[in-house]
Amino acid sequence: MPSNYGISISIVCGGSILEEYAWQSADERTASCFVPSASGKNFEIILTNNLNLQDVSVSITVDGSPIGRYYLAPGQKLLPGIYVSETTTKPFRFRSLVFNDEKGIHDPWSFTWENTGSIGFSIYRCRSTGIEQFRPQDPALVSYTARYGKARAATPAVLTGGEVPIKPIQGVGGITIDPHDKPYAKILVQYRPREILQMQGVIKTAFSCPSTASSTEILQAQGAVKTASSRPSTASSTAVSQPGRKRSLDSMSLLAESSGRPSQRLRGTPLTENSPPRLRSSHSTDSRQSGGSWAVHPAPSLPGGPGTPGELALMKTRLKHATEQMHGAMREMRSSMELMNSSMHQMQFLQQRIEALEARQLPPPPSLSTALMPVHTASQSSPTAADAVWSQQDRPSARTFASFSKDVEHNGREQELLDEGVGELQWP
Repeated sequence: MPSNYGISISIVCGGSILEEYAWQSADERTASCFVPSASGKNFEIILTNNLNLQDVSVSITVDGSPIGRYYLAPGQKLLPGIYVSETTTKPFRFRSLVFNDEKGIHDPWSFTWENTGSIGFSIYRCRSTGIEQFRPQDPALVSYTARYGKARAATPAVLTGGEVPIKPIQGVGGITIDPHDKPYAKILVQYRPREILQMQGVIKTAFSCPSTASSTEILQAQGAVKTASSRPSTASSTAVSQPGRKRSLDSMSLLAESSGRPSQRLRGTPLTENSPPRLRSSHSTDSRQSGGSWAVHPAPSLPGGPGTPGELALMKTRLKHATEQMHGAMREMRSSMELMNSSMHQMQFLQQRIEALEARQLPPPPSLSTALMPVHTASQSSPTAADAVWSQQDRPSARTFASFSKDVEHNGREQELLDEGVGELQWP
């Protein structure tokens, strides 16, 4: 499956994961590949978010025309088609559009022929803002029809089939983190008939090896799930996880795995098209894949034994895929490190500002009075200034002592005279 910055895309047609060819990176943020299409067959899209603790919104364009946005939490989401109501969807379907020399074709999408035969995925990091009212997706895509006339050339295009009932879904709002013109990652899947891909040299040699591997093993081998499902498979066909390597896969079991278990929170739902950064979405109840350990099942050897040209080509292809995945993981790690460093700098700045504001708002400490009475100790022998003031204010004067002495003397003399019987003395 094409993977870029932790987001993987797979196309399931007729119960099989379509094999991918010519996987390449157009630029640092864009990955692309080719898949063979089959006219008249429905197909589904598997969206896988391998980012830890980061929700994303996936904006999908078909033949250059937007069909909506889909909210995707960490885990896996099976997109069966276009959500036309809360309880119905119209599956995607490959069809052949026929050019008409005289009248052309009815074209309500207004797409350009350069984009015909492509499914584009633009991934934006986002966060959910809660449940909102469901809004149907683009009605132009749902009601698209082609006018057939004199055949000149046929090109595959995605149309929609009849309405299919689904479990009720809800809407959810979201806010994007990445700018609208600079998505976090982009994946382009180009579909062509197998004959055209062979004529263009995209498909050089196709090998077919039947296997009894289950659908869960296919997803485990491609990193989509962590634990095997205990649900029995009822109808299986073949799926291809690597170019020319086929394994059995049951589309009904995929649908059961993605939507059959109870949900702890709303997971992986469509977002209706709206101008960023405000998003509207339709939200189904899918559960997060959790627990268990990763399991990768080695592919069976090709005919001829090890060392044959087919085995060597397959090993080179697998090596190229592993190298591209490693580069994608390194780019994701570098982006996470930059985000972590920016967050740390912002935390330090905010901490310093908080400390400065708190220091500015603290009241000044109370000042102690300096007018204190002197403390006398036993070692003080000389009088202080306070002693001098006391002696001048309260010490009896010489006149006071003289008057006191005279009074004592007169009192004594009076007592003596009284004892002698002279009588009371008259004081001048």
